[in-house]
Amino acid sequence: MGNLFALLAVLWALHVVKYGTANPSDKPVCEKDLPKWAHLCPKWAAAGDCSDPKKQAFMEHYCRKSCKLPCKPETTPNPNTKPPSPPAFCRDRDVNCPSWKSLGYCQSNDPKVKLRMAVYCGVTCNTCKAPTPEECFDKGGNCAELKKAGQCKSTVPVMEYEVKTNCLETCEFCVPDFP
Repeated sequence: MGNLFALLAVLWALHVVKYGTANPSDKPVCEKDLPKWAHLCPKWAAAGDCSDPKKQAFMEHYCRKSCKLPCKPETTPNPNTKPPSPPAFCRDRDVNCPSWKSLGYCQSNDPKVKLRMAVYCGVTCNTCKAPTPEECFDKGGNCAELKKAGQCKSTVPVMEYEVKTNCLETCEFCVPDFP
């Protein structure tokens, strides 16, 4: 019987932590459900979905009014937060690049090996760098077609190498020149 009381005490403590009060009715019920599912929330709440363990997290997020829950506090974005960094212009595409470099493949005289290392190990072999504004122009004649075909955003190594080498301006890989 002592274990049952301990379990009830833990559940009660979790309830207080979750709702911030011993009595959820101390906080006013949210005035609206989130718009995405607001038209269905009352129906789902009436069907008991608010207390269904498999649906509870969804219902607590989208259907707070229908589930008679208090609103979540509004969070304001931190003005000091930096925007996410753009993806790196250069990256290695294979975990073996350092090993291959140690075997001399980065300095190979074989054009096929040299191209393969540039495509897959541009950072390790120091063959890839983001373009400066002076270097930002197209070197290829098919850049417009590649862009139209969606190849500027390709993650296929050979195509990514092609557009980042020959279609800098058309594919918008250029960094603006700020004074």
